Amino acid sequence: MKTADLIGGSSGIALGAYVLYEGSKMPADLIMKIGPSYFPDVLAIGLIFFSLILIIYALLGRAKGQAEAIRFKDKGIQRALISLLAIVAYAVLLDQLGYPIVTVLLVAGIMILLGKRSPLQIAGVSLATTFVVWLLFAKLLMLSMPMGILEDLV
Repeated sequence: MKTADLIGGSSGIALGAYVLYEGSKMPADLIMKIGPSYFPDVLAIGLIFFSLILIIYALLGRAKGQAEAIRFKDKGIQRALISLLAIVAYAVLLDQLGYPIVTVLLVAGIMILLGKRSPLQIAGVSLATTFVVWLLFAKLLMLSMPMGILEDLV
């Protein structure tokens, strides 16, 4: 477990450092003084902090648990990989198709993947979730959201 913790901790530090580096390129907000990189920076600092703790525990011999091999025949692993592919597809299609279409499809797909079978429930939850998030971000916070092929309708 020590090696896995050292690799995981080092990866976390590298990812956190990368996020901080990319965040430093974002423009400063002249009004609120927080800027667009504030929350990513907070998360990156937290990731670095906890990754350092993981490395320290590994070096002190206080690592807990056992590393297990990933079994791709396990249904949970298969669901996780399918979800990951769906999220990558979501990111790729977001600008072209727009937030409403790809978000409804993603939420519905993940609900089906997790075992929901009621078409009414799947449609209701995916439409309601998409609408509430759009309402919150686009109308309340006045942030632009990619509308894709629906751009002319909204």
